[in-house]
Amino acid sequence: MNTPTISITLDPERIKNAVDVLKSVAHPVRLVVVELLSKNDELSVGALQTQLHIEQSLLSHHLTLLRNKGIIECRREGKSVLYRLKERNLLLALECISNCCTH
Repeated sequence: MNTPTISITLDPERIKNAVDVLKSVAHPVRLVVVELLSKNDELSVGALQTQLHIEQSLLSHHLTLLRNKGIIECRREGKSVLYRLKERNLLLALECISNCCTH
C-alpha cells in the first residue's frame, strides 16, 4: 500500500492557523453551520436555529466562535443578522477530510 506524501511546506504560523481553523469546526454544530452556509448565500440566525433545533444562546456562542476565527461573517439587515461563509476554501479541506474518513 502506497502512503501519499505531502509536498507542501508549512511555516509555523500557517500550521498554527490551520490548527485554529480545524479546531473551530471540530464540533458537530459548527460543522453543520458551515455546511448550511455552504449551500446558501446567507442565512439568518432564525433560519440556522430552525435547521439546527438548538437554543439561540448556544447557536450564538458557536457563531461567535466561527466569526472570531474568520470562517464566517455577518451583516445586519433591519432587525435580522445574516451570516455567510467567508472562507470558502475551508470546504475543500472539509471535503478532503470527509473523503479520508470513508475508506
